[in-house]
Amino acid sequence: MVQTLFGRIHFARRRRLTGRREFRFKTLGYSFEPEVVTFDPYSMLVWSANGPAGTSGAHPWYIEPTQNGCTVITEEAQKGLLLLILARRVRSELLASHEDWVQSLKRLAESGQSVQTL
Repeated sequence: MVQTLFGRIHFARRRRLTGRREFRFKTLGYSFEPEVVTFDPYSMLVWSANGPAGTSGAHPWYIEPTQNGCTVITEEAQKGLLLLILARRVRSELLASHEDWVQSLKRLAESGQSVQTL
C-alpha cells in the first residue's frame, strides 16, 4: 500500500520511541502488544507481534520524503495455521484496516496538528 502525504506530521515527544519498545492496540477485533524492532525517525518503523492461536506478524512502515511531504509504504507479513484457514477474510479486512490507518495519517498530516506520544 502506498499513500502520498502532503504536509507534515509533527510529533510532540514525551519519551523517545526506540527499538524493543512495546505498545498496545486493537484491530480487527483482536488486541495486540507488538514490539518495535526498528525505528528510524522520519524513515522507517517496524513492529512485530504474536497474535491469537500461534499467529505472528511483522509490519514495516517506510516513509520516503517528497517535495511536498512524503510517501508512506506499508506491508505486513504473517504466519500461522489460523491465518491460513481464515486467509481470504483476514486479507480483505487487513487491507481495509491498513487503508484506514494510512488515510488517518494523511488527514493528520494535512491538518497540521501534532501527535502526542506517550
